[in-house]
Amino acid sequence: MSAKPVLHLGRYVARSWTPKDRKPLIEMVTNILASHGLQFQPDDGDQDALRVEEYYWGSGKGDLFVIEDVAKQEMVGCVGYYNSTAQRGERCADIRKMYLKPEARGKGIAQFMLTMIEEEIRRSGVKKVFIETSTTLDKACRLYERAGYTDASGENAMLDSRSDKLLTKTLN
Repeated sequence: MSAKPVLHLGRYVARSWTPKDRKPLIEMVTNILASHGLQFQPDDGDQDALRVEEYYWGSGKGDLFVIEDVAKQEMVGCVGYYNSTAQRGERCADIRKMYLKPEARGKGIAQFMLTMIEEEIRRSGVKKVFIETSTTLDKACRLYERAGYTDASGENAMLDSRSDKLLTKTLN
């Protein structure tokens, strides 16, 4: 895995995940899911949070970023992607682990994260992106739809049992 540049948005920075981020990331994702009545699934949809090196870094498959509040020196979000050509078709990737703590919402960070990860994916040569989500995450669903994602539920199978909505977008 090569080091990616740190990207800034005001007092927030996006940087590549490192092994020291494993525990805070799992805690953050677990808490955000719980606030929506959802559970962390270590044996299903959240295996990638436990095995980042395999899912995101293995064979140059993708990357996982954390968003930090520099002033508080605290992780407030994360977003990643990995190649899903084997599951979805040629030149496809899945956006994964897009989470943002409530106190960091409403500041343009989620849009920044989505734009940043789409650009990373585009640079990797991928043309079609998928996002699996849950309709209980209604604000996230609206963000994705405003960004041009459309329903793909009939097009591909879900890879994550917690998800009930599959969205897709073709990158230019």
